[in-house]
Amino acid sequence: MSSKIGYWRGCVTRERKPELAQAITSLLSKAGVNYVVLDERACCGAPAIVVSGSVELFKNFKHKVVDLINRAGVDLVISGCPTCTRVFKEWYSNDLPNVKFMHATELFHDFLSSGKLKIKRKLEGFVTYHDPCDLGRGLGVYETPRKIVEATGLKIVELKNSRNLCRCCGGGGGVWFAYPPLSTEISRLKLEEAMETGADTLLSACATCEYRISSTALAEDLPIKCRDVLEVLDEVT
Repeated sequence: MSSKIGYWRGCVTRERKPELAQAITSLLSKAGVNYVVLDERACCGAPAIVVSGSVELFKNFKHKVVDLINRAGVDLVISGCPTCTRVFKEWYSNDLPNVKFMHATELFHDFLSSGKLKIKRKLEGFVTYHDPCDLGRGLGVYETPRKIVEATGLKIVELKNSRNLCRCCGGGGGVWFAYPPLSTEISRLKLEEAMETGADTLLSACATCEYRISSTALAEDLPIKCRDVLEVLDEVT
């Protein structure tokens, strides 16, 4: 296991989902590992390279982030943001060959398996789970979030469209900001699909997905809530 872990919150978590950052730092502390929070105001550059295709702008972001990670002296960087994690893996690995990048659910599943984290109480009931686009289709991470949910005692009732067939939350690819009505409609369809399972909670592993879906559920007063898998894990460890 890494001697020093860097935790990258990502813009959405830092600005709109601080409770997820709190859960992740809490879990790192419980595991007894040496870690540092990396991004005070930095961005991985995803909006520049993924959304707008601005290579030169992305290079500016990348230069600052590579320097930040090097100065931190970490050899593992985790994030609860699938998009940040995917950008790091695909665009930063050549510049940081001695640094490994993982989504936070992968690390905490490892910690559960090794005993660094222990479940102190079991939950009851069932939930449904939304596969974030970048985490699932992008990084191929489907099972570890589900295994974490199952470890808490909760049962998953799968969405009609799940894993590689899971539909977008409406927040990806800049759609939320460029076409708000379309984004809201996509998230509403996701909520309808989730409510068809009979669950009152939709879990995910992406701050953008969770925030986008929760915003629509709140605005339309729908009887379902959306939470991050790691917030639930923090409550039972």
